[in-house]
Amino acid sequence: MAVVIAQPNKSDSLDSSTSAAGNPNAPSFFKHADLIEEGDTVIIYVTFDSTHAIIARRGQTLCMKYGALRHEFVIGKPWGSRISATAGYVYALRPSAELWTRSLPRRTQILYTPDCSLILQLLDARPGSVICESGTGSGSLSHAIALAVAPSGHLYTHDIEESRTKKVEQEFKEHGLADVTTAVVQNVCTDGFFVTNACDGVFLDVPAPWEAVPHAAAAISRFRGGRLVSFSPCIEQVRRWLCA
Repeated sequence: MAVVIAQPNKSDSLDSSTSAAGNPNAPSFFKHADLIEEGDTVIIYVTFDSTHAIIARRGQTLCMKYGALRHEFVIGKPWGSRISATAGYVYALRPSAELWTRSLPRRTQILYTPDCSLILQLLDARPGSVICESGTGSGSLSHAIALAVAPSGHLYTHDIEESRTKKVEQEFKEHGLADVTTAVVQNVCTDGFFVTNACDGVFLDVPAPWEAVPHAAAAISRFRGGRLVSFSPCIEQVRRWLCA
């Protein structure tokens, strides 16, 4: 992983906005209610290596290692409750970026929590930050960034596959992150980013990150400056990116 920091020309401030983070009736990624309600995203903890994400709805059943769990047994319970399934016990946990990474539907290879944590630090992501990401993939890092920049920041996430973009958009809505995210079908290496002169940080997870460097530079705010971070599994990719 490599990082480049662009120094600002002068300081300015971001406009704040309201989002689900300040709404007590928001979906459960932001909700602080004591009890699980119908429609909440719930992480069902089975074992250390087995977790499942469900949207609690009456009449539905989760089948897993410890048998069947009817959603009715989850709704109305306090977060963190131990709940009986047909062949054992599970725990109903409040969702977080870390738990979502463990249980999300994998449409691609994903970045796990240790990598996501380092990337957030390198991007200096914080409430109010504007971040561009490419590519979206399964949305593991996307959720971590969105939760880090909420309630007044924004994530613009780009992917070349429309199906992945539509799916992550749906998940953002279900999790109360729609106000702080924009998912775009766009090849950043050829077409650039959705915004220009706006970002505090740009993250690249693409096969040829050096092709996206000029577009990333255009996306970063000329006033605030920003950080450019690239994740590459091959040292030759890192070398070419640093020479770009």
